[in-house]
Amino acid sequence: MEQGSALHRWSSSHGRLLYWLRWLAVLPAALMAIVLVSFPVHIAVLLINSGNTEDSNNLLTAIPPETLERFGQAFFAPVAMVFAAAKTAPSHRLYVAGLLVIAYAMFLGAAMMYAGSHGYYSGRYWAEFAVVVGLGFAGLAYSMYQIHQEEG
Repeated sequence: MEQGSALHRWSSSHGRLLYWLRWLAVLPAALMAIVLVSFPVHIAVLLINSGNTEDSNNLLTAIPPETLERFGQAFFAPVAMVFAAAKTAPSHRLYVAGLLVIAYAMFLGAAMMYAGSHGYYSGRYWAEFAVVVGLGFAGLAYSMYQIHQEEG
C-alpha cells in the first residue's frame, strides 16, 4: 500500500506543478501568439499581391501591401493573443480572456490618445489608423465571443 500512496503523492504534486506552470505560461503564450500570427498574415499579403494587380478585379489588390498587412495584423493579433492565453490557462478561461481583452483595449485607447496628441496621423493616415483600431476591437470582440461560446 505504501508504494501506491507514494505514487499518488508524486502524481498529486506533479499535477499541482503543471497547474501553476500553465498559469505562468499564460502571458508568454499570449505574447508569442502575437508574434507568430504575423508570419501567416505576411504570407497571405504576399500571396494576394503576387498576381498581376493591373488586371485583377480583386478589391484587396487595390490596397497597398503595407496597409493590408497592418489591417490583417490589427485583427488577427488580438484574436491569437486571447485564444492562446485562454487555451493555456488551466481554469477560468473566460476571465483570462476578459482580462486580456480589457488590457488590449486599454492599449489601443492609449495608442489612439498618444498618436492624436502628438500629431502623428493626419489625412488618410488618420483614417487608416482608425480602421486599424476598429479592426483591433473587432478582433477582441470576436475572440471574446468565441471563448464565451466554448465555455458555454
